[in-house]
Amino acid sequence: MTDEVGFYRAPTLEPGQGSVGVKISGFRRSHPQQPRPATYPRAESRIRSKFTNATLPLRERHTFKAGADVRYNLEREPPLPFSFRPSADSNVFGSMPRPFGQHFLRHEPAHDLVDLIDPQPDDEFLEIGPGALAITSLLARRCKAVTAIEIDRRLVDQLRGQVPHNVTIIQGDALELDYRALVPPGARLAGNLPYAISSPLLRRFLDHRDHFTDAHLMLQKEVAERVASPPGSKAYGILSVFYALWSDVVIVQRLKPGDFSPPPKVDSAVIRCRFLPGLRHPVGDLKSFESLVRLSFAQRRRTIENNLRLRYPDLKHYFKLVGISEVRRAETLTVAEFARLAEVLPAPVNIS
Repeated sequence: MTDEVGFYRAPTLEPGQGSVGVKISGFRRSHPQQPRPATYPRAESRIRSKFTNATLPLRERHTFKAGADVRYNLEREPPLPFSFRPSADSNVFGSMPRPFGQHFLRHEPAHDLVDLIDPQPDDEFLEIGPGALAITSLLARRCKAVTAIEIDRRLVDQLRGQVPHNVTIIQGDALELDYRALVPPGARLAGNLPYAISSPLLRRFLDHRDHFTDAHLMLQKEVAERVASPPGSKAYGILSVFYALWSDVVIVQRLKPGDFSPPPKVDSAVIRCRFLPGLRHPVGDLKSFESLVRLSFAQRRRTIENNLRLRYPDLKHYFKLVGISEVRRAETLTVAEFARLAEVLPAPVNIS
Protein backbone atom coordinates (compact mmCIF):
# COMPACT_ATOMS: atom_id res chain seq x y z
CA MET A 1 0.00 0.00 0.00
CA THR A 2 1.35 3.40 -0.89
CA ASP A 3 0.12 6.88 -0.07
CA GLU A 4 -0.40 9.79 -2.44
CA VAL A 5 3.27 10.84 -2.43
CA GLY A 6 4.66 7.37 -3.04
CA PHE A 7 5.69 6.33 0.49
CA TYR A 8 4.95 2.77 1.62
CA ARG A 9 2.47 2.57 4.48
CA ALA A 10 2.24 -0.67 6.48
CA PRO A 11 -1.29 -1.98 7.22
CA THR A 12 -2.56 -1.29 10.71
CA LEU A 13 -2.72 -4.36 12.96
CA GLU A 14 -5.33 -4.81 15.63
CA PRO A 15 -4.50 -6.47 18.99
CA GLY A 16 -4.34 -10.24 18.53
CA GLN A 17 -3.88 -10.03 14.77
CA GLY A 18 -0.55 -11.06 13.21
CA SER A 19 0.68 -10.71 9.69
CA VAL A 20 0.22 -14.46 9.02
CA GLY A 21 -2.79 -15.10 11.21
CA VAL A 22 -0.83 -15.97 14.37
CA LYS A 23 -2.41 -14.66 17.54
CA ILE A 24 -0.38 -11.94 19.25
CA SER A 25 -0.78 -11.30 22.96
CA GLY A 26 0.25 -8.20 24.86
CA PHE A 27 0.06 -6.04 21.77
CA ARG A 28 0.21 -2.33 22.64
CA ARG A 29 -1.28 0.10 20.18
CA SER A 30 1.18 2.75 19.05
CA HIS A 31 0.68 5.95 17.14
CA PRO A 32 -0.09 5.29 13.49
CA GLN A 33 3.02 5.59 11.34
CA GLN A 34 3.15 8.78 9.31
CA PRO A 35 4.78 8.90 5.89
CA ARG A 36 8.15 10.62 5.75
CA PRO A 37 7.85 14.07 4.25
CA ALA A 38 9.47 14.83 0.92
CA THR A 39 12.16 16.88 2.71
CA TYR A 40 14.16 15.72 5.71
CA PRO A 41 14.27 18.32 8.52
CA ARG A 42 17.16 16.70 10.38
CA ALA A 43 19.30 16.45 7.28
CA GLU A 44 18.30 19.99 6.32
CA SER A 45 19.35 21.17 9.79
CA ARG A 46 22.77 19.57 9.41
CA ILE A 47 23.23 21.14 6.00
CA ARG A 48 22.20 24.55 7.28
CA SER A 49 24.55 24.34 10.27
CA LYS A 50 27.44 23.47 7.95
CA PHE A 51 27.03 26.58 5.85
CA THR A 52 25.67 29.04 8.44
CA ASN A 53 29.26 30.17 9.01
CA ALA A 54 29.33 31.90 5.64
CA THR A 55 26.54 34.29 6.60
CA LEU A 56 27.84 35.39 10.00
CA PRO A 57 29.48 38.78 10.53
CA LEU A 58 33.28 38.81 10.29
CA ARG A 59 33.85 39.36 14.03
CA GLU A 60 31.80 36.26 14.87
CA ARG A 61 33.31 33.87 12.29
CA HIS A 62 36.62 33.36 14.11
CA THR A 63 34.83 31.41 16.87
CA PHE A 64 34.21 28.50 14.49
CA LYS A 65 36.57 25.61 13.82
CA ALA A 66 39.58 26.29 11.65
CA GLY A 67 39.05 25.22 8.09
CA ALA A 68 35.36 26.09 7.97
CA ASP A 69 34.16 27.90 4.88
CA VAL A 70 33.79 31.45 6.15
CA ARG A 71 33.95 33.32 2.87
CA TYR A 72 31.49 36.14 2.56
CA ASN A 73 29.76 36.76 -0.75
CA LEU A 74 28.63 40.35 -0.98
CA GLU A 75 26.89 39.69 -4.28
CA ARG A 76 24.31 37.54 -2.45
CA GLU A 77 23.33 40.29 -0.03
CA PRO A 78 19.90 41.88 -0.45
CA PRO A 79 19.76 45.56 -1.42
CA LEU A 80 20.13 48.07 1.39
CA PRO A 81 16.79 49.06 2.93
CA PHE A 82 17.83 52.65 3.62
CA SER A 83 19.38 55.77 2.22
CA PHE A 84 22.42 56.75 4.29
CA ARG A 85 23.27 60.44 4.30
CA PRO A 86 25.90 61.03 6.99
CA SER A 87 26.63 64.49 8.22
CA ALA A 88 29.16 65.99 10.59
CA ASP A 89 26.52 66.39 13.29
CA SER A 90 24.52 63.20 13.04
CA ASN A 91 25.19 59.51 13.01
CA VAL A 92 22.36 57.17 12.06
CA PHE A 93 23.77 54.00 13.59
CA GLY A 94 20.52 52.13 13.45
CA SER A 95 20.36 52.24 9.65
CA MET A 96 24.00 51.34 8.96
CA PRO A 97 24.69 48.00 7.25
CA ARG A 98 26.86 45.60 9.28
CA PRO A 99 27.70 42.55 7.15
CA PHE A 100 31.23 42.52 8.64
CA GLY A 101 30.09 42.88 12.25
CA GLN A 102 31.15 46.51 12.65
CA HIS A 103 30.60 48.38 15.90
CA PHE A 104 30.34 52.09 15.17
CA LEU A 105 31.89 54.58 17.59
CA ARG A 106 29.50 57.17 19.00
CA HIS A 107 30.18 60.87 18.60
CA GLU A 108 31.05 61.82 22.17
CA PRO A 109 33.98 59.37 22.54
CA ALA A 110 34.92 60.14 18.93
CA HIS A 111 35.38 63.83 19.86
CA ASP A 112 37.56 62.81 22.81
CA LEU A 113 39.68 60.57 20.60
CA VAL A 114 40.24 63.21 17.91
CA ASP A 115 41.29 65.68 20.61
CA LEU A 116 43.87 63.10 21.74
CA ILE A 117 45.07 62.63 18.16
CA ASP A 118 45.40 66.43 17.81
CA PRO A 119 45.40 66.69 13.99
CA GLN A 120 47.26 69.65 12.49
CA PRO A 121 46.33 71.61 9.33
CA ASP A 122 49.15 70.04 7.26
CA ASP A 123 48.59 66.44 8.42
CA GLU A 124 47.45 63.68 6.08
CA PHE A 125 45.80 60.61 7.61
CA LEU A 126 45.29 57.02 6.57
CA GLU A 127 42.24 55.70 8.41
CA ILE A 128 41.34 52.03 8.68
CA GLY A 129 37.59 51.40 8.88
CA PRO A 130 35.76 54.76 8.69
CA GLY A 131 32.44 53.11 9.59
CA ALA A 132 29.81 55.80 10.16
CA LEU A 133 32.40 58.62 9.74
CA ALA A 134 32.40 59.50 13.45
CA ILE A 135 36.21 59.91 13.45
CA THR A 136 36.61 60.66 9.75
CA SER A 137 34.48 63.78 9.68
CA LEU A 138 36.15 65.21 12.79
CA LEU A 139 39.64 64.58 11.41
CA ALA A 140 38.69 66.15 8.08
CA ARG A 141 37.73 69.41 9.81
CA ARG A 142 41.20 69.82 11.28
CA CYS A 143 43.67 68.25 8.84
CA LYS A 144 44.70 68.49 5.19
CA ALA A 145 43.33 65.18 3.91
CA VAL A 146 42.00 61.79 5.01
CA THR A 147 42.25 58.58 2.99
CA ALA A 148 39.95 55.93 4.49
CA ILE A 149 40.05 52.19 3.73
CA GLU A 150 36.72 50.36 4.02
CA ILE A 151 36.26 46.70 3.02
CA ASP A 152 32.44 46.76 2.98
CA ARG A 153 31.47 47.54 -0.62
CA ARG A 154 27.86 48.33 0.25
CA LEU A 155 28.92 50.81 2.90
CA VAL A 156 31.43 52.45 0.54
CA ASP A 157 28.68 53.00 -2.03
CA GLN A 158 26.69 54.88 0.59
CA LEU A 159 29.64 56.94 1.83
CA ARG A 160 30.97 58.14 -1.50
CA GLY A 161 29.54 61.48 -2.46
CA GLN A 162 28.51 62.17 1.14
CA VAL A 163 31.96 62.80 2.66
CA PRO A 164 33.83 66.13 2.93
CA HIS A 165 35.87 67.23 -0.07
CA ASN A 166 39.19 66.31 1.56
CA VAL A 167 38.17 62.70 2.32
CA THR A 168 38.87 59.84 -0.11
CA ILE A 169 37.16 56.47 0.46
CA ILE A 170 39.05 53.42 -0.82
CA GLN A 171 37.20 50.11 -1.07
CA GLY A 172 39.60 47.30 -0.24
CA ASP A 173 41.23 45.04 2.31
CA ALA A 174 43.65 46.79 4.69
CA LEU A 175 45.67 43.58 4.87
CA GLU A 176 46.42 43.74 1.15
CA LEU A 177 46.49 47.37 0.00
CA ASP A 178 49.79 49.20 -0.48
CA TYR A 179 49.75 52.03 2.08
CA ARG A 180 52.69 53.77 0.44
CA ALA A 181 50.65 54.25 -2.73
CA LEU A 182 47.75 55.81 -0.82
CA VAL A 183 49.38 58.45 1.40
CA PRO A 184 52.73 60.30 1.27
CA PRO A 185 55.64 59.63 3.66
CA GLY A 186 55.16 61.21 7.06
CA ALA A 187 51.40 60.56 7.09
CA ARG A 188 49.60 59.60 10.27
CA LEU A 189 47.63 56.41 10.91
CA ALA A 190 44.29 56.06 12.71
CA GLY A 191 41.52 53.53 12.87
CA ASN A 192 38.96 51.41 14.66
CA LEU A 193 40.47 48.04 13.78
CA PRO A 194 38.31 44.96 13.14
CA TYR A 195 39.00 42.94 16.27
CA ALA A 196 39.06 39.62 14.41
CA ILE A 197 42.11 40.67 12.34
CA SER A 198 43.79 43.17 14.66
CA SER A 199 46.97 41.09 15.19
CA PRO A 200 47.87 40.71 11.49
CA LEU A 201 47.06 44.40 10.96
CA LEU A 202 49.36 45.39 13.81
CA ARG A 203 52.19 43.37 12.29
CA ARG A 204 51.55 44.97 8.90
CA PHE A 205 51.71 48.46 10.40
CA LEU A 206 55.18 47.62 11.70
CA ASP A 207 56.22 46.71 8.17
CA HIS A 208 55.23 50.29 7.17
CA ARG A 209 56.67 51.99 10.26
CA ASP A 210 59.04 54.13 8.18
CA HIS A 211 56.07 55.61 6.29
CA PHE A 212 54.08 56.90 9.30
CA THR A 213 54.98 59.24 12.14
CA ASP A 214 52.46 57.79 14.59
CA ALA A 215 49.34 55.65 14.91
CA HIS A 216 46.21 55.87 17.04
CA LEU A 217 44.53 52.46 16.97
CA MET A 218 41.35 51.28 18.63
CA LEU A 219 41.60 47.65 19.74
CA GLN A 220 40.03 45.12 22.04
CA LYS A 221 41.27 46.02 25.52
CA GLU A 222 43.28 42.82 25.99
CA VAL A 223 45.09 43.31 22.67
CA ALA A 224 45.86 46.95 23.46
CA GLU A 225 47.30 45.95 26.83
CA ARG A 226 49.38 43.27 25.15
CA VAL A 227 50.97 45.79 22.77
CA ALA A 228 51.63 48.38 25.48
CA SER A 229 52.70 46.03 28.30
CA PRO A 230 56.16 46.31 29.92
CA PRO A 231 58.37 43.29 30.74
CA GLY A 232 57.23 41.28 33.74
CA SER A 233 53.49 41.65 33.13
CA LYS A 234 51.20 38.79 32.16
CA ALA A 235 50.21 40.53 28.91
CA TYR A 236 53.82 41.04 27.79
CA GLY A 237 54.46 39.02 24.65
CA ILE A 238 55.61 38.97 21.04
CA LEU A 239 53.75 42.13 19.96
CA SER A 240 55.00 43.94 23.06
CA VAL A 241 58.62 43.22 22.12
CA PHE A 242 58.25 44.09 18.43
CA TYR A 243 56.45 47.39 19.10
CA ALA A 244 58.86 48.34 21.90
CA LEU A 245 61.76 47.87 19.46
CA TRP A 246 60.30 50.30 16.93
CA SER A 247 58.04 52.70 18.84
CA ASP A 248 56.83 54.25 22.07
CA VAL A 249 53.40 52.82 22.94
CA VAL A 250 50.89 54.03 25.51
CA ILE A 251 47.16 53.51 26.09
CA VAL A 252 45.47 56.92 25.79
CA GLN A 253 41.76 56.07 25.94
CA ARG A 254 39.59 53.31 27.39
CA LEU A 255 36.11 52.61 26.03
CA LYS A 256 33.10 50.68 27.30
CA PRO A 257 30.65 48.70 25.14
CA GLY A 258 28.12 51.55 25.50
CA ASP A 259 30.45 53.85 23.55
CA PHE A 260 29.61 51.88 20.39
CA SER A 261 26.48 51.09 18.46
CA PRO A 262 25.63 48.29 18.58
CA PRO A 263 27.65 47.63 21.77
CA PRO A 264 30.28 44.87 21.50
CA LYS A 265 30.71 42.23 24.19
CA VAL A 266 34.21 43.43 25.15
CA ASP A 267 35.88 46.58 26.39
CA SER A 268 38.11 48.55 24.04
CA ALA A 269 41.14 50.81 24.28
CA VAL A 270 43.11 53.15 22.05
CA ILE A 271 46.90 52.94 21.83
CA ARG A 272 49.21 55.68 20.61
CA CYS A 273 52.35 54.47 18.82
CA ARG A 274 55.04 57.02 18.04
CA PHE A 275 57.38 55.34 15.58
CA LEU A 276 61.10 55.82 16.16
CA PRO A 277 63.44 56.89 13.34
CA GLY A 278 65.48 53.73 13.97
CA LEU A 279 65.81 50.70 16.22
CA ARG A 280 65.66 51.32 19.95
CA HIS A 281 68.48 48.79 20.41
CA PRO A 282 70.99 47.61 17.80
CA VAL A 283 69.95 44.39 16.06
CA GLY A 284 72.18 43.00 13.33
CA ASP A 285 69.77 40.47 11.82
CA LEU A 286 66.09 41.31 12.23
CA LYS A 287 64.96 37.92 10.94
CA SER A 288 67.03 36.11 13.59
CA PHE A 289 65.72 38.50 16.25
CA GLU A 290 62.11 37.80 15.30
CA SER A 291 62.71 34.03 15.29
CA LEU A 292 64.28 34.23 18.75
CA VAL A 293 61.36 36.20 20.18
CA ARG A 294 58.72 33.89 18.71
CA LEU A 295 60.49 30.74 19.93
CA SER A 296 61.01 32.25 23.39
CA PHE A 297 57.26 32.77 23.85
CA ALA A 298 56.29 29.39 22.35
CA GLN A 299 55.17 28.16 25.79
CA ARG A 300 54.88 30.97 28.29
CA ARG A 301 55.11 28.81 31.43
CA ARG A 302 58.42 27.30 30.37
CA THR A 303 61.81 28.84 31.03
CA ILE A 304 63.49 30.47 28.07
CA GLU A 305 66.08 27.69 28.01
CA ASN A 306 63.42 24.99 27.70
CA ASN A 307 61.77 26.87 24.85
CA LEU A 308 65.04 27.34 22.94
CA ARG A 309 67.17 24.29 23.69
CA LEU A 310 65.98 22.22 20.71
CA ARG A 311 66.78 24.99 18.25
CA TYR A 312 70.00 26.46 19.63
CA PRO A 313 72.96 24.26 20.71
CA ASP A 314 75.11 25.04 23.76
CA LEU A 315 72.63 27.52 25.19
CA LYS A 316 74.19 27.85 28.63
CA HIS A 317 77.38 29.26 27.10
CA TYR A 318 75.49 32.04 25.31
CA PHE A 319 73.37 32.90 28.34
CA LYS A 320 76.52 33.35 30.42
CA LEU A 321 78.08 35.41 27.66
CA VAL A 322 75.29 38.03 27.79
CA GLY A 323 74.63 37.76 31.53
CA ILE A 324 71.08 36.34 31.35
CA SER A 325 69.88 33.54 33.60
CA GLU A 326 68.59 30.57 31.62
CA VAL A 327 65.88 29.84 34.22
CA ARG A 328 64.02 33.08 33.50
CA ARG A 329 60.83 33.13 31.49
CA ALA A 330 60.53 35.08 28.26
CA GLU A 331 58.02 37.52 29.75
CA THR A 332 60.74 38.85 32.09
CA LEU A 333 63.28 39.73 29.38
CA THR A 334 63.54 43.32 28.19
CA VAL A 335 63.87 44.28 24.54
CA ALA A 336 67.55 45.11 25.16
CA GLU A 337 68.16 41.61 26.57
CA PHE A 338 66.46 39.98 23.57
CA ALA A 339 68.64 42.12 21.29
CA ARG A 340 71.86 41.12 23.11
CA LEU A 341 70.91 37.45 23.01
CA ALA A 342 70.05 37.62 19.30
CA GLU A 343 73.48 39.09 18.57
CA VAL A 344 75.42 36.15 20.01
CA LEU A 345 73.17 33.19 19.21
CA PRO A 346 73.84 31.20 16.01
CA ALA A 347 71.10 30.59 13.47
CA PRO A 348 68.40 28.25 14.83
CA VAL A 349 68.56 24.61 13.84
CA ASN A 350 65.72 23.38 11.64
CA ILE A 351 63.72 20.54 13.15
CA SER A 352 62.12 18.27 10.58
